[in-house]
Amino acid sequence: MLDAALREAISERVRAVETCSTYDLRINNTIKERDEAKASVTRLDADLKEISQRRMNLQRSGEQTFQCSIRMSINARDEDGHLFGDLTIPLEAIAREQDG
Repeated sequence: MLDAALREAISERVRAVETCSTYDLRINNTIKERDEAKASVTRLDADLKEISQRRMNLQRSGEQTFQCSIRMSINARDEDGHLFGDLTIPLEAIAREQDG
């Protein structure tokens, strides 16, 4: 009677280990699929941002805003004869496509 109970317990343990192994494999596959989906979403998000940026650029293609500085050397001197430094003019410029 104890032998039969022991064999049954061992058999149940083997089935439990097999079941756990099956679920472990399923979990690992699900994690892998989740990670692949996550990477895919990240790539799609980057693609969407790039497409959106290109669309905005196309909409603004007739007008481009940029910042620049104009620097000029000057020969001006103060009352003591010391040279002034370069003259720097910061500005924001807008370039537009010429029609026709």
